[in-house]
Amino acid sequence: MKKRTQTYKKREDEQLLPAILAITDQRSSYGYRRVTALLNQELIRQQQPKVNHKRVYRIMKQNDLLLPAYGKRPSRTHD
Repeated sequence: MKKRTQTYKKREDEQLLPAILAITDQRSSYGYRRVTALLNQELIRQQQPKVNHKRVYRIMKQNDLLLPAYGKRPSRTHD
């Protein structure tokens, strides 16, 4: 990957982080999918392009904003 592309994406990610933080502060139970939906609604209002859910996931993961994953329930033992 070219260095120029990496720095450009990093700069865009840094611009998205405050908006993601604002959404997660207001709604701490929202995961990356709901955050992406709210973020895209906001971006559409500002007439800016949408953001992919994978980018939001990556930014949230890098900043420890992801919710804990649900674990598998233990199987019930039957008589």
